[in-house]
Amino acid sequence: MDKLTFISEIIKSLAWPLVAITGICVFRNEIKRLISKIKKGKIGTSEFEFEKELEVLSEKTFKTENPPKITEREKALAASDPNGAIIKTWLEIEHSARKVFYKFDIPYTGTPHTPFLSCIKKLEEKGIISFEESMLIRELQIIRNRGIHELSFRPSSESAEIYIELAKNLIIKLENSLSTNN
Repeated sequence: MDKLTFISEIIKSLAWPLVAITGICVFRNEIKRLISKIKKGKIGTSEFEFEKELEVLSEKTFKTENPPKITEREKALAASDPNGAIIKTWLEIEHSARKVFYKFDIPYTGTPHTPFLSCIKKLEEKGIISFEESMLIRELQIIRNRGIHELSFRPSSESAEIYIELAKNLIIKLENSLSTNN
């Protein structure tokens, strides 16, 4: 193999990698922007869709005057078992909602005859919670359902913490309705 053939073969073998690297360098900002818009994806056991859903919910949801802090215990649970943290937090939402159902004479037995979301709808109709708060409850329940029913659903600890924050704001709203509407 002479020198020209050798150089020609090296150039052939390096052409595509060089084009790819150059393209990535030139379009890196556009690539970052596009990657951030990916709605659903999976790398190993991580899912993108869940992260984006919680970010959107967090941005558009109401905030209480004194937002509750996540306790160290909740952070530890979110770090060790994000699904468990989500399920536990959902149970706290249901507990607070049950107290409100009882106060406003909305029958809820937890059976198929009185679905949770139909009771939430009644709270909305009575003006106890807003449409946005009702929708937040629905979204949080959908996320909780994914945690229970989808074996491949593995949220990050940060996502579980966002879920807990959203839920705590909602719980405060529900608890406040107990004292304001006597």
